[in-house]
Parts: sequence; structure tokens; C-alpha cells
Amino acid sequence: MKKTCIRNFSFLPSDYDCMLDCLNGMLKEGWRLKWVKAGFAGFEQTDPGEHIVYVIEPYANTSLISLRRLSRTWLNFYTGNEWYFAGKTRGNYIYFTRNEHPKPPSSTSSLAKNDSKERVITTEIKRNALILAAIGFLLYKLISSKAFMYAFVLTEFYQYAAIILLIIVMAAVAAILLYSLETVRLQNKSFAADAKTGLSFGRLYHIRNFVVVLLIAVFFLMSNRSEPKIIFYLLLPVAALIIGGLGISGIVHKNSEDENPGKKVMPMAYGVGALTLGLLLFSLMNIQSLQKAQAEINTAKVLTEAQSEAHIGYTEVFDGSFTPRAKKNSSYMGVNYLYEEADEAREHIVFTNYSAMKSRFAADRIFDYLYTQAENDYVGTFKVMDTSDDIEVYVMETHNAYLLRKGSTVVLTTLIGDADSASVKAAIEELMQNLS
Repeated sequence: MKKTCIRNFSFLPSDYDCMLDCLNGMLKEGWRLKWVKAGFAGFEQTDPGEHIVYVIEPYANTSLISLRRLSRTWLNFYTGNEWYFAGKTRGNYIYFTRNEHPKPPSSTSSLAKNDSKERVITTEIKRNALILAAIGFLLYKLISSKAFMYAFVLTEFYQYAAIILLIIVMAAVAAILLYSLETVRLQNKSFAADAKTGLSFGRLYHIRNFVVVLLIAVFFLMSNRSEPKIIFYLLLPVAALIIGGLGISGIVHKNSEDENPGKKVMPMAYGVGALTLGLLLFSLMNIQSLQKAQAEINTAKVLTEAQSEAHIGYTEVFDGSFTPRAKKNSSYMGVNYLYEEADEAREHIVFTNYSAMKSRFAADRIFDYLYTQAENDYVGTFKVMDTSDDIEVYVMETHNAYLLRKGSTVVLTTLIGDADSASVKAAIEELMQNLS
């Protein structure tokens, strides 16, 4: 017969009374709390005739400042009355005693008078509102930054982070709604302080955590979809750690009645640690080699792609030999090429920033940043050139900087070195035709 079990123990911080009902229900079934963590609790069978009484201290949840922490004074209320610490979950401290006639801790009667449940609910509403306000302020600052928005539309990582941030916002809004619902039920005295009610509300945290972890895993796989071997190497140390942990758990369970089970556990623990460290180093070395090889392949590929896009060629405005260089930034919103053709002394350079976006929104972010940044870099002002109906062209003649836009395509071209004005004009006209 199993001597341990794991149960769902996800409650809202305000539902400490529901937690207590759950713990007492498990006691009636012959299980006492062993540990509680991440919304789950481990229980072990009680000894025959064992008497246990639980109490849960929510005081740490009644203040934003002391959230999830219990002061030394409050701890002394319990230790001085033969209560022992059993675990902590979402700011609530769980204590137990085996005393047949336990003396209530000094804090419990005062908490009842101060309506601690309502105080916790109020605190949690404020905390989630503060989270929303902080995220809102952060988003306002980021969205107001043209440099960030330029990076955002070209970087998958930022787009992934935005989706996860959205999940956190939705969870905070849902939490406020749940706490508001609890407030209404408390006022009309229809709230049932039982385990079933608490667990139904507490599912919010499990859903949020599951979705966030799942999205992180999916985003990781998508980020490395071009090189599946990287995923394999990263999973090696993780697999070793999981398998080793299960093995150690099995040994502990098998030798639970031994006086010194550590003699068998410690050698295996050291072995698992050494194996995991070795596999981690092995994986990192192989990942580095794969990334280096992939980078060399991508360099030639990106250069070919960039040369095929619309740009002003070096030979159109300068004479002599040149060396081309290219870099590619891409995301779900579009692709961007940074393409340069320069002579060996770098006295003559043609630089092109070419962006082909999938939406007007993304193209606007690219255009706004390039327009502002070019004017700041060159300390000049763009002027509108005569353009066709569907192509916008802006020029900063003193610095040979040209910004073109057609639909969702944006091109910034800058020239360094003495270039014949007639050749430049012809090159710009050809660039406009290529965009058409």
C-alpha cells in the first residue's frame, strides 16, 4: 500500500480557510502534510492513533510590504505555543501540533476580529492592480521608443515575450475578478469555505503556470527549428537530471526504514551531479560547434539574398573593387537586410538597410525609426523628393542619405565618399523602378 501521495494544493492566497478544510479532510482519510510547493502538496500516512491539529497564518498576506514573509514576532507566537512549521504556500504559513489540547497562538483570535480574509482579498486586488499598472507603464515606455519598436518587429524573442506578458496580464485581470467575486459572496454570506471551492478558484494559478511553461517550450523549439541537434544536446543534461532524481527517489523510498539511508543516497547523488555536469559541458561544446558551422553557411546565404534585393550597387556610383558584407534580421513580421559594399580602405561605402515587412504596422515602425535615427546621426533634415504615386522618397543631400518606401517595403541607403551627383541620381531612379 502506498505510504505517500501528491495532491493538488492550489488556492488563492485569501483562501487559507479552504486550505485548512483540505488539510483536515486529508487527516480524516489518514494523511498528514509532508511538503507543499508550486501549488502541489505531498502527504504521508499518519501513524495509528496520531493526533494532529493544523492552523494557517495569513498575516503575511495582509500587507503588500510583508507579502510572503512572516515577522519574527509572529513566528514566536507559534513556536512558543508548541506549534511547528509545516510549509508555506502563497504567503500563508502552515503550522501543526500534536498536542491533545493545543493552546491557540496569540495571533488567531486577533486575526478573526480584524477580518483577515477581507484584508487579504483587498491586498491581493491591490497587488494585481499594481502588476497591471507596472506592465502598463512598461509597455507605454517601450511603445513610445522608436528604437525598441524597430527591434520588436524584427526580433522573435521580443514577440514571444509580448505573448507571455499578455498571459500574465490576463491572469492578473482574472485574479481581480475572482477576488471581487469572493468579496461579493462574503458580503451576502454565500461563500463556502471548503476545499472544493478553494481549489476551483485556485486553478487560475495552475492554468497560468502551465500556459507560460508550455509557451516557453514551444517558443524554444520554434527558435531552434532550423537546427534540431541543438534541442537534442540541450535535453541530454536535463534527461540525466530527471532520471537521476527518479533513481534517488526510488532509493530513498526503498530504504525509508533504514537508520542511515544517506549512505546509499549520497554516492548516487554525487554520481548524478557529475554525469549531469559532464553532459552539460559536452552539450555546450557541441552546440557551439554547430552554431559556428551554421553561421558560416548562413553568411554566404544571407549575402546572396541581400544582393538580390533592391539596392544601389557600388559600381553604379564608385569605381574600383569592393567587398560586400551582409546581415539578416528576421521575425514573423518580416525580414531585414543590412547590406554594405566598401573598398579596402573604406573610403567609399554604399550601405543599405532593406526591410520587407508583412504589414503596414511593422513597416511604419521601421520607417519611423530610420527617419528619426538618420536625422540624428547626420544632424540633418530629410526633404521630400518628387516621387511617383506609390513610392515615397526622402533625401538628405548633404550626406547622400536616401529613405524610400513603397507599401510595406522600406529602404535606407547612405553613401560615403565622393560620388558623381548624376550617377547617384540615376542610381536612385533605378532603385525606385526596382521597388516598383
